[in-house]
Amino acid sequence: MDKKLWTKPICSTCILEVATKTIQLATSNEKLQFKAVKKVLQILSEEFSENAMPVWISNKIFQEISKITGNPDPLKKLKEESNQIALRVAEKIRRHIHEGKTFNEKLRRALIAAVTGNIIDFGTAKHKFNLKQLENIYFEVLHQGFSIDDSNHLQKMLEANPKILYIGDNAGEIVFDKLLIELLIKKGIKITYVVKDKPISNDATLEDAQQVKLTKLIKVITTGSSSLGVNFNNVSKEFLEEFNKSTFIIAKGQSNYECFTWFKNKIKNLFF
Repeated sequence: MDKKLWTKPICSTCILEVATKTIQLATSNEKLQFKAVKKVLQILSEEFSENAMPVWISNKIFQEISKITGNPDPLKKLKEESNQIALRVAEKIRRHIHEGKTFNEKLRRALIAAVTGNIIDFGTAKHKFNLKQLENIYFEVLHQGFSIDDSNHLQKMLEANPKILYIGDNAGEIVFDKLLIELLIKKGIKITYVVKDKPISNDATLEDAQQVKLTKLIKVITTGSSSLGVNFNNVSKEFLEEFNKSTFIIAKGQSNYECFTWFKNKIKNLFF
C-alpha cells in the first residue's frame, strides 16, 4: 500500500481537535493549556505532510501534552469508567455468546463482540458513542454482519492449534476482547495479549488489564513503550520474542492498522 494514502489534509483537524480535548482533560490551568496548544500547532506546522503518518504525529503530540501539563494520564478517569461500564454490559453479551449451538456460532458472536468494543475510543474527532448502548450495538452488528469477513479463514487457522498474539487497543474495549479470548482458550488455544507500557490517549495499559481481570486469564505483556499502535523501532525484547513465536496476530484499532500496514514487511499472518 502506498504510504501517501494514509494522510489527507483533513487529518490535521482531527489531530488538533483530539489534542485540544486532551489538553483540557490534562489541566485546568489556562497558561499551561495555551503553552500546550502552541506546541501542538508547532508540531503540526513542522511535521504534518502527505508523507507523514498521523499516528507518529499523534504520538509526539500526546507526549508533549503530558510533559507540559505534568499529567501522564489525562484520560485516566474516562478509561476507568469505560472498564467498569464495559464489564457490566459484557455479562449480557457473554450469555448470548455461549447460547450459540456450535463453536463456530459462538466464535462469530465473540468476534462481533470484540468488534463492537472497538467503538470505545475517545481519541478520534467527531466520534460519539454511548457506553450504555453497547449491547444494542452488538445486536445491530450481529444482524448486519461484516463488510469484510475473513472469519471462515480464521476458523480454519484455529484448527491448527495456533499461538496467537492479540494486540489490544483501548480501555473498555479490552473487556470485549476478553469475551473472544475466553472462548478461544477453552479450545486450548494459546494467546498472549498486548497492551501499552505507559498511558497514551485511552489506550489500554497493564493497569487496565488488571482492572478487568484479563491478567488472571492469560499472559499479558506490553509493547515496551507508550506509542500508539506498534512501532517496531521502539518495542521491548519480550514483545519481539512473543511476536516471533506467534502463529498469527489479531490487532485492534486504527493505530495498529496504520502501523502494521507501514511495517507490512515484518508481518506474517494478520487479522485486523
